[in-house]
Amino acid sequence: MKKTISLLLFVAIFMPFSMCFSQSRMPIEDRLGWNPEVVKWIEDHKTVFTDSSVVADIYSYMLSHQMEIHHVAIYNTPSWVDSNKKSYLRSIILYSKKPQMCKKGELFYRLEIDLDFDGDEVDALELWDSVDKTEFIDDFMDKVSGYPVKDLRFEIRTQKH
Repeated sequence: MKKTISLLLFVAIFMPFSMCFSQSRMPIEDRLGWNPEVVKWIEDHKTVFTDSSVVADIYSYMLSHQMEIHHVAIYNTPSWVDSNKKSYLRSIILYSKKPQMCKKGELFYRLEIDLDFDGDEVDALELWDSVDKTEFIDDFMDKVSGYPVKDLRFEIRTQKH
């Protein structure tokens, strides 16, 4: 009886402890959403994508390396600084996971692509409103594909709430 109780006590204590570490054995790309080796290559060779390059070049490379985009966002200028009250696109932001799929404390990649319009401004709200909501990511990436790239930055983030 003592052996059975000891065994049950050991299992009750050890199992939750071992389950914490079993997640760390999961491949890192499954935890982050994109393969870190591919991300590192892009970071190490980012001039390939920033010297006379467009968004389509980055997107094409990402697709060829199974870096699926699960969420997109934009960074734009505030409308009150423009005399025409327009808001202009400055960056597009791509995510390795859908926000609603991330649990508190779960990690994911965020790629911010700064754009270089050099005077040819893009109205951010017009762009956003023009995207087909049923195929949002594909249509969005198609619409921004020709935009010139100034810089790009990867970050590893976590859900805050």
